[in-house]
Amino acid sequence: MNISSNMVQMPVAATPTMSTPAGPNAGLPTGPVTPAALPTLPASARTELLGLARAYPEQRWNASAGWAAARNAHVTNTIDQLRDSLRGPYNYLEGDIRTIDGVPVMRHGSSDRVDMQLAEWLEIGRESGRGLKMDIKEQGAIIPSVLLAKRAGIDASHLLVNISAKTDPVILMAVRQIYPAA
Repeated sequence: MNISSNMVQMPVAATPTMSTPAGPNAGLPTGPVTPAALPTLPASARTELLGLARAYPEQRWNASAGWAAARNAHVTNTIDQLRDSLRGPYNYLEGDIRTIDGVPVMRHGSSDRVDMQLAEWLEIGRESGRGLKMDIKEQGAIIPSVLLAKRAGIDASHLLVNISAKTDPVILMAVRQIYPAA
């Protein structure tokens, strides 16, 4: 574990699945949410981003090169940011994660526009072969986000999870159950 200021960065490894906790977050919409009500990538943007993800194999993350070789695209939360990062000289993509009614979405601030869900971002990131840094902004988003990364098949050598050092120890233990080598 690398500790810097008030954040804990945990490289992640694969393990068994746990159930996902659900429930609304304070200040966000409540009540039933159907898939249609959640922000999703338009089909044309998904196709374009997946094409870009596959177009630059020289930008794939090589874990054996070590962290000094990481070239991080710091913000990839929106379609435009992710598009620019996939075209750029980056071998690591960083995204900020919050939830809407328990579903992880890509956004830095709680009032920022949402273009895509974490599951979509993970799919594009996995296809790119780049490293992925999930900067999880809400404690309630940690377990759902880590579970999505596991289900998306993100290799441990390609994943960094950034969470607050003030995170409930029970949640940290759950992350260890999902990814014991973290």
